[in-house]
Amino acid sequence: MISAGFFVLGAYNHINSAEYWIEAERLETVPEKYAVVTESEIGEYPALRRALKTAGEGFTVDSAEWKQVEDFLLLKGSNVIKVGNDYYQVHISMSVA
Repeated sequence: MISAGFFVLGAYNHINSAEYWIEAERLETVPEKYAVVTESEIGEYPALRRALKTAGEGFTVDSAEWKQVEDFLLLKGSNVIKVGNDYYQVHISMSVA
């Protein structure tokens, strides 16, 4: 019973040690498929706004912000987006330590 408790605690700590990454890559060519995202929509997602402003530089965010961006991109139907005249591919990833 005690060893089962340690196993559960270890699994819990492992899951909660995850790092959530976001990075936007500015594309040089017009992609075939993309979603149009407005500036006002970007304003609702600070992590996405930061990724676009620092294109090419990934950073970690908390799980809630990461999930919001993931859900937004799923709603839009693509992780390739057009904002203004620019196109970006948004990479979101999770690494478990």
